[in-house]
Amino acid sequence: MKKVSRPNLSIKGFTLLEVLVALTIITITMGALLQSVSVISRNETSLHTKKLLSWAAQNKLVEIQLGKDAIAIGQTSGEAIMAGQEVQWEADITSTSDADLFKVAVTTDLNNMSHSLYGYLGKNTLLTQ
Repeated sequence: MKKVSRPNLSIKGFTLLEVLVALTIITITMGALLQSVSVISRNETSLHTKKLLSWAAQNKLVEIQLGKDAIAIGQTSGEAIMAGQEVQWEADITSTSDADLFKVAVTTDLNNMSHSLYGYLGKNTLLTQ
């Protein structure tokens, strides 16, 4: 009787099912990573805008406190350039229970976002009343 040779079964490899499962896992993982990168990018843009608004409000409050411009009790508004972007600001100066102290509320707006900052002025800082 003649012997029939069998193929060498000691060669190991991945089955088609194992390869498909691995590709499915990689695809799901890559989708989650892309979504995370998208969220991080949107958050970075939002944080950048908030930072610009905060800086613009701080700058305007300091300008008012230093008496750079003639100011009066009531509302004033204008524009400031921060990082090449035009930021709208509004300052509202109101009296307090102390006749020598005034409250200043500065609000800045950019890209449908706003930021408010509050400070105080002494009576000597007001140039007009």
